[in-house]
Amino acid sequence: MKRHEGHGFPASILWVLVALTLGWGFNWPMIKLALTEMPVLSFRSVCLLGGAAGLFAIAAWARLPLRVPRGQWGRLLPMAFFNITVWNLCVAYGIGYMPSGRAAILAFTMPLWSVPLSAWLLHERITARRVLGLLLGTGAILLLLSNEWRAVEAAPKGTMLILGGALSWAVGTVLMKRYPVDLPVTALTAW
Repeated sequence: MKRHEGHGFPASILWVLVALTLGWGFNWPMIKLALTEMPVLSFRSVCLLGGAAGLFAIAAWARLPLRVPRGQWGRLLPMAFFNITVWNLCVAYGIGYMPSGRAAILAFTMPLWSVPLSAWLLHERITARRVLGLLLGTGAILLLLSNEWRAVEAAPKGTMLILGGALSWAVGTVLMKRYPVDLPVTALTAW
């Protein structure tokens, strides 16, 4: 398999990256559109139950373990609460107050929240590389929102909900690292 120079992944899977990027970007306007036709809780329930069913089916087909190991529900439930429940509710309600593009930019501030949370909860060092990442990430967000400040300020509920979702996602991600659940990724994601 030919590797793409300097990237460490096979060049033959570049299409996956392109498809993921387009699908993820297309997802935000589609959420906004779907929410004009369907109540928030119904929409998120259909999406999440359908996604979980699909992931459970993939895990079962691959003969991966599906049962949560004894004593690990206490780890799984807080992760699911922050990564799935709070994230999805905040985004679904927040996107109703602002354009989907702005919502997506604010939602993907998650990595900026995860660095200080990792330092606090995981006692990870804040290295020069992480500081540089924080500065570049913050700079990119500010650049993307530079012409949008009035619109973001005009939607304080949406802004707070989306940022709350991003913070919740970061908390859930840090919890996953601090309290790992002994399940393959597909089965863990389904739960």
